[in-house]
Amino acid sequence: MVVQIDERAVKDIASNYPRYRENSEYVKKNWKEIQKMYGGKYIGVVDGGKLIIADEDANKVLEELKRLGKDKEAYFEYVKKKDEVWILQAYS
Repeated sequence: MVVQIDERAVKDIASNYPRYRENSEYVKKNWKEIQKMYGGKYIGVVDGGKLIIADEDANKVLEELKRLGKDKEAYFEYVKKKDEVWILQAYS
């Protein structure tokens, strides 16, 4: 098997990683407040938490991040409601 690496993609990811990490750290530090404000929605966090885009529709959040040119550095996640329970079932 031959694996071909797109060098531009690797450089793009590497150049955006510090901003992505800053955004993910913001979410980690402020999770309780974020959960209260955005529970049940998808969020895109950019600029170290200075801008948070939220919507129940993941595609709307992703489209707005892309429109702003922040899609590659944004931290993106679904924020479950505090009392929300997920039941996962494995199929064999």
